[in-house]
Amino acid sequence: MCMSRLHRVLAPPESGSVLVEDMDGGSHAVSLLAFDGSPPRTGDWLVVHSGYALTREEPEEARAAWDMLHPRAPLAVPGRPTPAPGATEGGRSG
Repeated sequence: MCMSRLHRVLAPPESGSVLVEDMDGGSHAVSLLAFDGSPPRTGDWLVVHSGYALTREEPEEARAAWDMLHPRAPLAVPGRPTPAPGATEGGRSG
């Protein structure tokens, strides 16, 4: 059975595909053949199904999906330090 999954764009598109990282940390290229809209940019979140990027997802939706799948691991956001496990946004442990 195939499932759509969220992937973060790691590099600008090249030759009809884009390098992405899935939520488990694996990186691979996916096709943009089925993607509609402006080309994805580094850091964007895409819904990928069977090797095809389908749509762009809002960062808030990606974070919500991450939190459901990985409740004890913070989502790394490019350009921001990753908080220590158990730390809150304000830096204090909860």
